[in-house]
Amino acid sequence: MKYGKFLILTFAVILVEFGISLLLVQKYNLLLLDSIFYVGLVFSLLFIFFSSTGGLFTNYSEMRTATSTLGFKNSYKLKRTLGRLSINCFNVGSFLFFLIGLAAAFSL
Repeated sequence: MKYGKFLILTFAVILVEFGISLLLVQKYNLLLLDSIFYVGLVFSLLFIFFSSTGGLFTNYSEMRTATSTLGFKNSYKLKRTLGRLSINCFNVGSFLFFLIGLAAAFSL
């Protein structure tokens, strides 16, 4: 993925999460900073654990396949290790949105 497209999609993820935060502020009468923090945290964890391009759950299931008897018989080679994460615009955008909320909370 080219850097320009990556930056545009990362910015789009941040804007969508900000829109969800504003929606939660209006719907549930929360503070904007609280909403930014929780939305950033939830989406960061969601994308880190369940990303189909290399989230922790995908890595764990691949390791289970590699260590099974079927993987052993077919000489299955691991593509990823357990702690390795794939860097995509969803992971980066959600984590940056979480860090923006965290930095805004401590700067006030």
